[in-house]
Amino acid sequence: MKLIKRNTRDEETVERCQEKTERFGWGWRIIYILFGLSAIAYAVAVLNQDVADFICEKVGAVVRYALAIPTNILPFSLGEVFLIALIPLLVVTVIVAYRNHCSTWKSVWIFAGKIMSVALVILILFVWTLGTGYHGTTLDRRLGLDKKDVSEDDLYELTVLLTEQVNQLASAVKYADDEFSQMPYSLGEMNDLLLDAYDELCATYDFLPRMYSRVKPVMLSELMSYTHITGVYSFFTGEANLNVAFPDYTLPYTAAHELAHQRGIAREDEANFIAFLACTASDDLYIQYSGYLNMLEYVTNAYARAVNANRCYDFATFKSLVDKYDEIVSLRAAYEAENGEIKSYTDFLSALENDAALKNAVEENAELSETLGFYRHRAASVERYNGVRLSLDAEVRAEQKAYDEFFEKYRHNIAATISGAVNDTYLQMQGTAGTASYGMVVDLAVSYFKKG
Repeated sequence: MKLIKRNTRDEETVERCQEKTERFGWGWRIIYILFGLSAIAYAVAVLNQDVADFICEKVGAVVRYALAIPTNILPFSLGEVFLIALIPLLVVTVIVAYRNHCSTWKSVWIFAGKIMSVALVILILFVWTLGTGYHGTTLDRRLGLDKKDVSEDDLYELTVLLTEQVNQLASAVKYADDEFSQMPYSLGEMNDLLLDAYDELCATYDFLPRMYSRVKPVMLSELMSYTHITGVYSFFTGEANLNVAFPDYTLPYTAAHELAHQRGIAREDEANFIAFLACTASDDLYIQYSGYLNMLEYVTNAYARAVNANRCYDFATFKSLVDKYDEIVSLRAAYEAENGEIKSYTDFLSALENDAALKNAVEENAELSETLGFYRHRAASVERYNGVRLSLDAEVRAEQKAYDEFFEKYRHNIAATISGAVNDTYLQMQGTAGTASYGMVVDLAVSYFKKG
């Protein structure tokens, strides 16, 4: 019988290799320690506004610029490449884990801990780049604005002012056959003009750091459009990314918004307003046009909501109120017998003008008088709203209509629903009003223009 001699040296080598692969070295442990310290710093920043300001403005500015410097060299978005490669990386990670790190539960937990540390690096960067900015001093306080509730009259006055500005700039803008305005230069030239505009703002507002950076066009902009995302700041690479599939007039304003994030303005409404200030500070007329028109759209949408929120019963409900009062029903029936059926508020008001008895009876009825007051107020509001909307330059209104038609194919889809829900959840986790915070820029704009 032949004996097989065991090679104890080879077995010891295998054991040492297994032991080595199962170790959780200090390099990985340091990441967990940094995460713990970052979590403490973030918690303190949430509770203390001064700490949040210090981290975001002083420490964060250095970290954001340190990330932007190397990525500025790249002609593409490193953040986008990372996201594209994420799923293949996860698949490869699962395969590697299954083949090499599943021999014991210890090896499984150690490998999982190493993978988790990669996610923790991203969370650490979030804290020291933009995260604490959500809890710092609000922009209205930084700008010395008296931010109050916005009335319908405020929205009307601001809509008139912005409409006048857009109309003046529209004369210097070239429109193509598709009714969209044309940006008269490349994205790179637009980037340089925006940086010049930000230099003007930095000279005025010390909370905005000076920095050279470039806006990165997203390679998959068409696919990105289905998520309704026009731009994104990837804090973990320090890049401001721009969806270039959208019409030209949106690009300077959106780019300025992402550059605002890059400069530490975390909240969406505040980044929107800083983008407006940057665009309107530019010497370039097209960038000014982009800033004023995008702000006008925010204000007009808020104005339309205010007008539509005016209390007003539909006419069928109003008729049911009238039917409660026999005297008025009789007077109305007599009027209709001679003049035809009253089918609308307009018909009813005309009847009041032509029938003194009906008019007196309605005016003496508190409920019906109040209801007619609601209607008259809303009708006047709608007329005023339509008037200021029609005063907007015809080519600008055509561009807005063209945008609605352009956006229609992206409007309703699963990707938009999911991305909207994720973004809303993320923003609410940062203590904001969620995606509704994008439109809160109107409050800042009203306060700003009231201050003069």
